[in-house]
Amino acid sequence: MIRAIPVIQTPGQRTMPHYHHTCDHVCCFYLDTGDAPESTDPRIGNGELIACDPRPMRTFPFWEKTHWITTYPGLFVLHPAGVWHETNTFSGSGTRVLIATTLRIESHNYTDLYCEA
Repeated sequence: MIRAIPVIQTPGQRTMPHYHHTCDHVCCFYLDTGDAPESTDPRIGNGELIACDPRPMRTFPFWEKTHWITTYPGLFVLHPAGVWHETNTFSGSGTRVLIATTLRIESHNYTDLYCEA
């Protein structure tokens, strides 16, 4: 089952941290990412996608589990639905447009998933 969600952001907006518990995978296809700000450091923010491994590891600091993904038109990102993700504040100009899609594998049993047609 596939569900598509259009996302349009203007300067100053961001996507808050979340994950998707009702599906298996999430993908984002970036159609437009606006104009870049003066800095190219993704930690300052221009709507970069931030993904964080949610698995608890007491001796592994969270910043080592966090990845900043600089976005650009045409970028396609696919990740497991349980990965926490968000965006930096969009500090550029113009409009960011993307299609976020949730994917759920539906089967009567798991053996059906790996059979040849």
